[in-house]
Amino acid sequence: MYGLHPKVLTDVTSLPLPHKVNEVGLNFTAFMFSLHENVKCKMEEQIAKYIAQANHHRKDIQFEEGDLVLIGLRLERFPTEIYNKLHARRDGPFKILKKLETNSYLVDLPTEF
Repeated sequence: MYGLHPKVLTDVTSLPLPHKVNEVGLNFTAFMFSLHENVKCKMEEQIAKYIAQANHHRKDIQFEEGDLVLIGLRLERFPTEIYNKLHARRDGPFKILKKLETNSYLVDLPTEF
């Protein structure tokens, strides 16, 4: 550095060291990655078991157009003065006009609903 007068600040910076790979660090990251993958697979298996156990009593019922069904009514559908605890919460039968999705249908409701 004696006798050299730098013109810019980058003239006095040191050269970068050659890239060295830490084998222990690479092994640890590979181990942690495989551990996370194993835990993820185990969790997915357990979730599938829980779903199967919870839904083993359910039946998959698909209705077609023209079928007659009962509908469940929410409390918002009833005026406050006529609703009581023993009031029926289902009504029907009503005809299905169109099947929209696996669990949604277009139902022919009377105008009072």
